[in-house]
Amino acid sequence: MASAIQSTGYQFGNKGKPLYGQRLPLVTPTHVTASFAEFLGYLIGDGNIHVSKNAIGYTTGDRELADRYAQLVLELFAIEAVPTWDDRTLNGKGGRWRVVFYSANVLDLLQSLGIDLRAKARQKRIPSVILRSPKAVVSAFLRAYFDCDGCASTKEGVILSTFSEDIAQTLQVLLLNYGILTRRYGPNVRIKSMSARVFADEINFGLARKRENLDQYLSRHQWFLKEDPTDEVVSIEHGVADVYDITVENSHRYVANGMVHHNSLWHSRIMRQLGERGVITDSEIIEFAQLHSGVLSPSRTSLNPYYIGFKMFEDIERRWDNPTTEEQQRFGRKPGMGHQKLFEVRELDNDVSFLRNYLTEDLVKDLDLYLFKKDGDEWVISEKSWEKVRDGIVASLTNFGYPYLVVDNGDYRGNRELYIKHMFEGQELDLNYAEKTLQHVYTLWGRPVHLETVYEGKRILLTYDGERNTKSTLEK
Repeated sequence: MASAIQSTGYQFGNKGKPLYGQRLPLVTPTHVTASFAEFLGYLIGDGNIHVSKNAIGYTTGDRELADRYAQLVLELFAIEAVPTWDDRTLNGKGGRWRVVFYSANVLDLLQSLGIDLRAKARQKRIPSVILRSPKAVVSAFLRAYFDCDGCASTKEGVILSTFSEDIAQTLQVLLLNYGILTRRYGPNVRIKSMSARVFADEINFGLARKRENLDQYLSRHQWFLKEDPTDEVVSIEHGVADVYDITVENSHRYVANGMVHHNSLWHSRIMRQLGERGVITDSEIIEFAQLHSGVLSPSRTSLNPYYIGFKMFEDIERRWDNPTTEEQQRFGRKPGMGHQKLFEVRELDNDVSFLRNYLTEDLVKDLDLYLFKKDGDEWVISEKSWEKVRDGIVASLTNFGYPYLVVDNGDYRGNRELYIKHMFEGQELDLNYAEKTLQHVYTLWGRPVHLETVYEGKRILLTYDGERNTKSTLEK
């Protein structure tokens, strides 16, 4: 903001008289302070500008806000602006407090910050200088803006009404930075339940009557009350029974895996036996066969894990039922152990170990498995080595094939920049895809975003600052 202010080239104050062609020296803030952000919040909310008269006005029904606006004008620009009561009705409502001051220099300052001086209500936008500011400054802007266009209902929470689609969308993204969830209903942005609590703690209203209404809303709703997790014991029945824990220690995820524990193999065998015994009709067998083939249908462009798992189980059973002489001598395998081996695999393996241990070279060739990538506008096979294909499939199952990313710092360099770390597990990121993703993250975050990862054995930092992507090497 300093460069924008320097462009005005003025240094000390005017006392509020109309300037229709004359410029007087002006005091201006040297950076975007919370007070300046608050002034912008009032201006975007209920402010009005008459460029031809160099007039910057503010209209409100609350004397408290009129006095605060006048105080900010004096504090920021050393210009005295006195609230006056206008008893003329507006849209059937009573009078209003008006605060007007005159300064061509302030208009120049606002314009240099990208504010459209002639914007109508539907064209207004949250100034970009606010979007690039620290949290405390953004909070001051939002507090003032909600004082103007927001209301606090004791039944509905916080409601903000705006004619500007751009403001509504940008506001929702800004509030997400605080962890505040919102919903749009036409021109209204609503904040309810726990998000209203976060709003009260992080932003709140400056206007006393709106703060009181919000406090009443928060105190009246039961979802804010702490619940006792205990309950009265009605009766106790003594006994002994087996208890099974099917979650993984620490992570608490379920042990079950799609390939290992999917029931396709057992479905087919049960249905075959029922058919052989005449328990089910031919039409029922055909119906099952159609459903079964739909589940196991292989694809040439994607991996069907149920099909792969089904074929692997068949291969395991065949190999353990009919071990080679070498396998019998080296591993002590006995013929006819296939069924027992299937249950052993189900008990001991998850999808990752299942693939590592039992996806063989012969299976990779028989199933025609390969890795592919996009080269220009075409998809080409990038790898057919069975071990690399196996490892690629395993990598796709780790965290569902998505990289494991964590937010390391939400206020990087003290500038509300987002710093993300890739918890590298041997699988490199697609850098082109990562750079495009950072651009979208920037849209949501509103500030520069950084991603630390490992590429070709080196720690690198990918950055998008709103204009361009950059890549730098980090020290080890």
